Amino acid sequence: DESLTRAMCEAIKAAGDLIWLTPSGATAATARELGLRVIEEFYADRAYHPNKALVSRKTSGAVIHDRQQIKDRLVRLFETGTVITIEGQPIRLDYDSICVHGDTPDALEIVRLVRKVCAKRGIAIKPMAELLCG
Repeated sequence: DESLTRAMCEAIKAAGDLIWLTPSGATAATARELGLRVIEEFYADRAYHPNKALVSRKTSGAVIHDRQQIKDRLVRLFETGTVITIEGQPIRLDYDSICVHGDTPDALEIVRLVRKVCAKRGIAIKPMAELLCG
């Protein structure tokens, strides 16, 4: 809901000079509109809907466990800027960061996979401060 998103962004802005980590899409746009520093995240281990919303964890397939599928998604994202939704549609995602949820089984192995795929493609892993400060 747009009013809730705006209220959350306004609360973050009021709290001080914070960084808003958010999924790609409407929330990021609202946060930028309000002058927040924004880092958009791609969720390597989560499925998306066509509107860029994450699939509810209550839905089968919402959390991706298959490492080959995660690798394929990363490669596609790096090559085309798109991922395939749970409904089978490609969507464009802007991202500055790749997130792996710590409560995903084998999260550490998934992080290692993400690092390996990035390294193989010459993509540097940097602290967030470098994204914002150059």
